[in-house]
Amino acid sequence: MSKGGLMGLLERVLIYVNVALGLAGVVLGLSVGGGNAEGAARRPPPPPPEEKRDPNVTGVTAKVLASKKRKEAMKESIAKLREKGKVIQEPSK
Repeated sequence: MSKGGLMGLLERVLIYVNVALGLAGVVLGLSVGGGNAEGAARRPPPPPPEEKRDPNVTGVTAKVLASKKRKEAMKESIAKLREKGKVIQEPSK
């Protein structure tokens, strides 16, 4: 027998079969997949980014900041109502 004998022949055949199956898989994948991103077109857009929370703010500080934010929003809404001519009673302090 030759240098590799029967085992060398089997190894070569096995390599050819692996290459052929690999190429067939690539062709099949491209033909089925189409090479486009249809899945991304169906997916809804990501939600808008929310306000990042500061990790250095404690619970009490967060409550104080939220209270100030609410107070400012209330002042703005009262100013809008006054522009429309509504009578506003100020809360007692």
